[in-house]
Amino acid sequence: MGPRRIAIAFALFVALSSLIVPPPARAGAPTISNVTWTPWVPAHLENITIEADIVSPGGLPQVFAPVCTVPPFICVPHEMFDPDGDGRYATPPIRAPDEDFTGVYFNVTAIDPGGNVSFTERIYVQVAGMISVTATLTPSSVFPGESVEIQGVADYESNSSTPAKFSRAEFRIVEVGSTWSTVTDGSGEFVSTFSAPLAIGSYEINVTVSNRTITGGWERFLVVANEPTPDLALRSNSLSIQPNPASAGDVVTISFVVENRGDAAAGPFAVTVAVKDSSENVAYTREFPMNGMAAGSVAGLATTWTATEGAWIVIVIIDSGQQVSELSEENNRAGHSTTIAAGPEEGPSVMLMVGLVMAGVGVVTAVAFAYRWRAGRRKGP
Repeated sequence: MGPRRIAIAFALFVALSSLIVPPPARAGAPTISNVTWTPWVPAHLENITIEADIVSPGGLPQVFAPVCTVPPFICVPHEMFDPDGDGRYATPPIRAPDEDFTGVYFNVTAIDPGGNVSFTERIYVQVAGMISVTATLTPSSVFPGESVEIQGVADYESNSSTPAKFSRAEFRIVEVGSTWSTVTDGSGEFVSTFSAPLAIGSYEINVTVSNRTITGGWERFLVVANEPTPDLALRSNSLSIQPNPASAGDVVTISFVVENRGDAAAGPFAVTVAVKDSSENVAYTREFPMNGMAAGSVAGLATTWTATEGAWIVIVIIDSGQQVSELSEENNRAGHSTTIAAGPEEGPSVMLMVGLVMAGVGVVTAVAFAYRWRAGRRKGP
C-alpha cells in the first residue's frame, strides 16, 4: 500500500471513530457547584455531610468525595447520592477524626457514563475541640453604674481562618449573677454593652462562646470604684495541693497565685498559709511577707509541708494583717480540704532480714556439725 492509500485509510478511520463514539462522551463534562459541608467546623468524632449540585449532560453520573485526614493524609472515598433526583448529591454521615487529627481535606468528583470527569479543588475542613476567645473591656475601670463595652472575637482552635461564626456568646457578671447573650457575626466577632454594678468592688466578667458541643471562654475583672484602689485576691482555681491524696510522711507542695485585680498599687502586706483540722488544731503554718504589688500584677507562691495523718483544710489568707485598703475583702481567703492517709507500716529492714538469714544459716550449720561430731565419736573405739 502506497503512502497515498495509507493517508486515505487513516482519515477514514478517524471519521468512522468520531461516528461510533457514544453520545455521552461527546457531551459536556458534569458541572459541580454549591459544594457545602455540615457542620462548617465539626467537633472531633462528630458526623459530617458533604453536599453538591451536579448537572451532567452526558447522563446520570457517579459522584464521590475522597476525604483525607490531616495528618497523615489517609484518604477514604465516600459515594454521594441523589435520592430525590433533583441534582443535589450528598454523602452519608462521615465520622470526623479524633483529637489526633487537625482536620480533613476533600473534593467532589463526578464521572458521567461516557467517562467525562469533573472535580472540584481541594477543600480543607478544620476539626475542633475548643473555641478560643479574646476580648477587651472598655473601660476596664469604671464608676458605679457606668456603661461598659465588651468586644471580642472567637476562633476555632486559635485559627483565625476558621472563626466561630454565628455562635452563641453568653456574658456573665459572676458576683451578681446577671447574664445576657448575643451571636457572633460572620467573622466570629461580638460586641455588647452593659452597666457596671452599683456597688464598689472587683467583678469577674465571663464570656462563653459555644457552637453545639464546642465551647471556649474568657474572663477578666472589672474594677468599679470612685478612685483608683488596689484589690488583692487569690487567683481563681490556683490553689494546688500535690500530691493529693497523700500519705503521712509525704512532702506535700502547696502552691497558689496572688494577684492585684485593682487599678492601683498595693503597699506591703502578708500572705499566710495554714493547715488546720476541723477543731482549729494547726498542723502547719507559714507567712510570706510581700513588699507590695502593682496594679494587674501576679505572684506565684509555694511552700512544702511534711504531711501527718488526718483530715485537714489548707487555708490561704491574702493580706492576713489587713494592711491594705481594698475594693473587696471577700476574695482574700480560700481553702482546700485534703485527707492524709496513714503511712505504710514499716516491716523489718533489709539489713535485719539479711542478718536473720545469716544467723539461721549459722544455727543450721552448727547443728549439722555437732551431729556429725557426735556420730563420729560413736564410731570410735
